[in-house]
Amino acid sequence: MPSASSRSLKSGFAWFGSATVLTRLFDLLSMLVVLRLISRAELGLASVALSSVSIVEAFAGLGMANAIVQRPRVGSQTLSSVHWLCLISCVALAGLTWLGSGFLAAFYERQELGAMLNVAVLKLPLIGITIVPLQLLVRHRNFQRLGIIQTLATLSEALSKMLLAWLGFGAWALINASLVRALMLILLALTLAPFRPQLRYHWQDCSDYLRFGRKLLGANILRHLNRHLDYFIVGKWLGVEALGLYRVAFELAMAPLEAILHFSKKVAYAVFCRVAQQQQRLGQTFVEVLRYVLILTLPTVLIQSFFAEDLIRWTVGKTWLDAQHTMQLLCVSALLRSLIEIYPSFFDAIGKPEQSILKEALNALLLALSIVSLLAYWPQVQVVGYAWMLSAACLLLFLLQRAQKWLVLNWQHVGRMLVYPLSALATMGVALWGIEALAQRWHGPRLLSVLTAALLSIALYIGVLRYENRRSASIS
Repeated sequence: MPSASSRSLKSGFAWFGSATVLTRLFDLLSMLVVLRLISRAELGLASVALSSVSIVEAFAGLGMANAIVQRPRVGSQTLSSVHWLCLISCVALAGLTWLGSGFLAAFYERQELGAMLNVAVLKLPLIGITIVPLQLLVRHRNFQRLGIIQTLATLSEALSKMLLAWLGFGAWALINASLVRALMLILLALTLAPFRPQLRYHWQDCSDYLRFGRKLLGANILRHLNRHLDYFIVGKWLGVEALGLYRVAFELAMAPLEAILHFSKKVAYAVFCRVAQQQQRLGQTFVEVLRYVLILTLPTVLIQSFFAEDLIRWTVGKTWLDAQHTMQLLCVSALLRSLIEIYPSFFDAIGKPEQSILKEALNALLLALSIVSLLAYWPQVQVVGYAWMLSAACLLLFLLQRAQKWLVLNWQHVGRMLVYPLSALATMGVALWGIEALAQRWHGPRLLSVLTAALLSIALYIGVLRYENRRSASIS
């Protein structure tokens, strides 16, 4: 009979996973429409402004959000104090960002960046209102409501983004749409999340949460910096137009994997917290999470890489075909990254947030050194893809060795669990190659050829996985 943690994992992956796929789909489709309406330079400017706000947003809540999920018990009075402190911190962050917006404009020598940053940062106080309600949904594993909130908020942002771009707002379409999402998030959180803060605040209520969150805060800041570090370097080194091209490659390569990564981290953290004190079950759960992530990411990466040119041509147009090679490199990097990002959820759940900080710091160092070193000798956008692959491979090997201090793993079982997705992937790759070769002789519509090859290869991938699972169950 499946354990409670296993049932929670499957339920979380089903509910929140489906919602996250929808939100990423909305976001990707809206971005594809917007890319046909704005220029590379406008996309680059908006990317710098929104990336800056994202890094500031990492300070929101002062790291206390995960403590709400991790603590065995939480009281309503304590949660009220935590809520008001989160809101106050977000308002203060918005004010400080306003004061520093001129420095960003001067650094990139684009005065419009300052105005964009001043508007984009207005979403921080709005986000501060939703931190505690949303984390309570995670704590109670109410992934259904959490998925509804994220889906509708993203849908509102997507529709706003497309409408504003069509009306000619350019880079401002992306900036203003982020505010629409924050407003919708508040409305949905207050409606669906069962939390109403009391009009009280005591510093003592927050002290324990702040101590726990202090280490998580550092990891969260570094995580956001890692997510946007490449944007800042490319934008400064190669210019905002090159950044626009890189952003397209990154979005097309990472968007499907980001969806998997987004929900797998949240679900994994909640399940790891349940078994954190049971070392044997913790090891089994860790391997199971990695297996789920691999099963979902491997076919996605293969199809994206195989049909990169077609995907770019159909989605954003032939003017962006220069992004093909970079996109293929980033697809491989996305696979490695999807495995890497499970580790912070594991470290935070077992009460070792300092390991997450170490991971993020090492990631930032490796990525920055790789990008800058390669750009110095080869100043092309695709170089950043190679830098991602190099830094991600090194970091994954380090984390695998590091996690063994707290995990009890049966390596025979681990190998058996992980080899099945890889064998199914190899079968899928051979099928893709064969079907594509036949399709080229047919000389039919290209879209029909790609869809046929993708669907048949995925069906074969699923079939091989099911066969391997049944064989494994019969052996056991």
